[in-house]
Amino acid sequence: MWPPLTFTDRRAVKPFTIEPEESDQGTVCFDSGTICVIPVHAIHMDQRYYPNPKKFDPDRFSAVNKQTLTPFAYLPFGAGPKGCIGIIPTVPALRNVSFFRYSICSVG
Repeated sequence: MWPPLTFTDRRAVKPFTIEPEESDQGTVCFDSGTICVIPVHAIHMDQRYYPNPKKFDPDRFSAVNKQTLTPFAYLPFGAGPKGCIGIIPTVPALRNVSFFRYSICSVG
């Protein structure tokens, strides 16, 4: 849940609006070409998407739980063609590592 970068950015390709979540807030309008900062760390720590976000819980991404996750609420590498290139070697490496059991041993 701790991304390597706390935010990412994207340029709006068309105008859009964000409606308020509460009645005392106003609508936010974005023009085409506006650079939008996406607070990845804040999204990962938002309890609306991840109950108890600071808890180490690999099961939250299990095949069963994956069906309930909000799309694009987990962005450790960003998303799309501008996402981090580090995802290419990392995801297969993590899959390989997950097949083994590890223990600490003394040397010498």
